[in-house]
Parts: sequence; structure tokens; C-alpha cells
Amino acid sequence: MTKKGEIKGKGNNPNSRAALKSYKKGESGNPKGRPIGSLSLKERLAKFSSLEISVKMPNGSIQSQTIMDSIILSLLSQAQKGNIMAIKEVLDRNFGKESERTDILVLKEAKTFSAQYDCIKEELSEGNLAPNEAMTLANFVLTGANIHEKTELANNVEYLMSKDGKR
Repeated sequence: MTKKGEIKGKGNNPNSRAALKSYKKGESGNPKGRPIGSLSLKERLAKFSSLEISVKMPNGSIQSQTIMDSIILSLLSQAQKGNIMAIKEVLDRNFGKESERTDILVLKEAKTFSAQYDCIKEELSEGNLAPNEAMTLANFVLTGANIHEKTELANNVEYLMSKDGKR
């Protein structure tokens, strides 16, 4: 229900963002802060994940283990059943996340831009570069070629102007 003269609509609710007021300079939104002795989320996770629980094992026996051990066994079990996200997590944790690499070393031997481009194509066809890596390197070579071309053009113009001025 709206009062007389009050506009009804978006932004006029007392709880809306438009009705919120910012704090005065130097005033905290949480003046008492977090209580002394309270644990951060990381500390609480460490505390509770180290608690011992009883777990029924696949062979039927009951074994005592930490919550963290139980979580790890559950993750491995899911990975073993073919859960792709679980498999990815296990592999990432064991071997590190796959990082994109842009191997500039393949270009080091090639002296011209076209030779560098051919080198990228060859490395891609041999499976030594992923398509996105090849694209990154090709763009790098193209940028270098464009800069080189513009520099050559500027040098030629400068040379011709200096030669024309000496006549």
C-alpha cells in the first residue's frame, strides 16, 4: 500500500538500492567487527576436516578416518566411476593444471616471417602445438611482420626525402 503522493515502482521500495545510504567517511558498516577468537572459513575447514568419523568400507568393515580422508576417497571413487569433473580434479591435483604454453622456441631458428609462419604450421601439423597456441604464435608473427613492414617503409621514405633534399 502506498501513501498519498508516494510514487510506486522500481527503486522506491525502502529496501531497494536507491534507498540505501552510504556510510559517512570514517564510519564502519560493521563497527564491532568479527568477534575475537572466531575462526576464518579456512581455519574452520581445517578444524572440521580433521575430525574423525566412522565410515563403512566397501568390504563391509567399519573404519575410523578423518572427514578429509573420506572426501578424498569419495572423489577417487567418483573418478573411478567415470565422473569427468572428479577425474579432472584428481589429475589437476596430482599433475598440476594444464597451462597454455606459447612456445616461442620453435620460431627462434627461422630467420624470416614467412619461415616462422611455416614453422608454426609444421609444429601444428606434427601435434607439437595446440591450435590455440598456433593461433597465438601466428598472431605474434603477423604483428612482428606488420611492425617490420611499417619500419621499412618509414626508413625508405626518410631515405628518399633526404636524397631528394640533397639535390
